[in-house]
Amino acid sequence: MLKKAKKHWKNEFFRGGVFLTISSTLINILNYFFNFLAARLLGPSGFGEISTLFSYLCITAVPIAVLTTLIIQKVSSVKNRLTYARSLEDFFWLKINNWWFLIIIAFLLTPIIPRITNLSNITAYIFFPLIILSFLSSFYSAAFQGLRFFFLFSVIQVGMAIIKLLGPILVAVGIDGLVTVILFLSLSSLMTMVVTKFFFHQKTKEIQFQPTVQIERRLINILTRPQVFITGISMLSLILFNNLDVIFVKKFFLATDAGIYSSWSLFAKIILYIISPLSSISFVFFASKKDPAQNNKTLMTLLMFLTIVGLVSFIGYSLFAPVIIGILFGNKFNAAIPYLSLASIFGSFYAAISFINYYFLAKKSRLALLLALFIPFYILFLFLIPRQLIQIMRLNIIFSAAMTTIYLIAYFMSRKGENI
Repeated sequence: MLKKAKKHWKNEFFRGGVFLTISSTLINILNYFFNFLAARLLGPSGFGEISTLFSYLCITAVPIAVLTTLIIQKVSSVKNRLTYARSLEDFFWLKINNWWFLIIIAFLLTPIIPRITNLSNITAYIFFPLIILSFLSSFYSAAFQGLRFFFLFSVIQVGMAIIKLLGPILVAVGIDGLVTVILFLSLSSLMTMVVTKFFFHQKTKEIQFQPTVQIERRLINILTRPQVFITGISMLSLILFNNLDVIFVKKFFLATDAGIYSSWSLFAKIILYIISPLSSISFVFFASKKDPAQNNKTLMTLLMFLTIVGLVSFIGYSLFAPVIIGILFGNKFNAAIPYLSLASIFGSFYAAISFINYYFLAKKSRLALLLALFIPFYILFLFLIPRQLIQIMRLNIIFSAAMTTIYLIAYFMSRKGENI
């Protein structure tokens, strides 16, 4: 048993998977502490600001996520990984120097953000800097994973989550409020870029460059592949469905209502985050072509487990809603108590959609675009239904239930096609 464990530990992918799983779990825990503490200290209005900012950042980060995936794939697939990564960095900064004026345009547009989003001035003015920092640090984070520096990457990510958590902790001891939280959120993003860039240069300081023309040609070839388009649109639709409601409520409802709704949305997302390590691992199994039957069994097992988690959360949210809200968010969020059980239903359906969608992505199937085809209808209904929080919640449940049904039908139809 010990020999097998040592053998597995010598495998860098197994070891890296352990580091990434542990760090991902720690980061999720730290992020939830951040949200719960920020909610208790800032109240519904301040928490609505933070949640809406995160929703906008998630949507704008979709191209960054696609870029990150491409970098990881390319760096990890070449023979001289350090050389390629160092050359890729040179190409990365060359392109930024060529398009620097876009940063100026972004800052010039900043004053109109509060009018469009209903965000406060302090939140609006930090929006573009956070996007820029996220974009810059994404290269180094992706390069670390492609170079298989899993332990170092994990430590840095956990460290940055701790820095972000310091914001609400300092508010708890009496240092300002929303400004302090946003300041440390920005500091976390800045330090991620600085620290990852520093260690990247330490690892590659003696590496010679390759001609950037070769790299550009390779990237163009990758970006023009249909699967890259399918992946990007599919990821965008999932993120839109998970964040558009928060953005809509912030724009058209009172600030207090936006905070109450954000707390409800957070409880719905807990279900997905609890089982997110399973989704990451399952994606590897889904992508394997060796045993299709095992892939189907894995998906069914995950959906069964999700059903159990959904039932347990529904019972827990229904019976202990006042206790849960009181402990985690405080009495200012009591208005969310009657709706908490609905969060478990929506969260379970959304997690099911995510699992099946990742299955189709791993299989490189165009069925991964199903949600993208229907998301315009969801946006339309947001504007058509009565502007009440309960109506937004019901729309989420009905739409997610319908999409889960469509995905399951598509899955079983695709299996039937395989067996013919």
